[in-house]
Amino acid sequence: MAYPRLLLSALLLQLLATLAAAADGGFLDQGCGTMQDPWYYSNGVATTYCTEHVCDSNVETSLNLNLCIGNTNGSLYAKQDGDFGSSCKDCFIEGNYDTLKCVCLNNTKDEWVWSYIHLNSGFIYNWFGYLSCFNYHQTDIPVTYDCKPAGWQPNADEKDNCTDPSCSGTQADAGHIDLGDGADGDNSPKPTAAPAPGLAANATSS
Repeated sequence: MAYPRLLLSALLLQLLATLAAAADGGFLDQGCGTMQDPWYYSNGVATTYCTEHVCDSNVETSLNLNLCIGNTNGSLYAKQDGDFGSSCKDCFIEGNYDTLKCVCLNNTKDEWVWSYIHLNSGFIYNWFGYLSCFNYHQTDIPVTYDCKPAGWQPNADEKDNCTDPSCSGTQADAGHIDLGDGADGDNSPKPTAAPAPGLAANATSS
């Protein structure tokens, strides 16, 4: 009678693994690359490549993450028009080149707090080759579709042709992780006092 239990356990583990994989459902699962050089993050703008799901070619695309991420008491959150760069600094991409890490001011603006956010958790996604969030796309750098007439662009309300299961659901808000003093594997500097008033604005960068 142990065999059915083992089979059930195996099926349950497979289901959990499938759900965990589908939980991400972000740009990396939809044909986009990481933020690793030569595709990079600089001054709040993430640049990568995505497969546009029209002609299936790889295209370069950029997105200002200030449109997608905010700072709440030193923690990075997925937030429309969040403008995290106005209160965070020393930001960089780490991990598997899909995690944004910054030091951000808390609500009282007297302490810098390290925090990071997983960019592939669903709020940043591939829309016809454009790296996108909250329906924002950097259309001033238009994607070129080789199999379409010159100048062709998808309609603003059109659904991407992506067939990956990650493209079918609603884009989820990203979680966040606060890096405390005892965070396992965290070798980053610990929170420090904020600069004197008047210096903070010059010190912060995205």
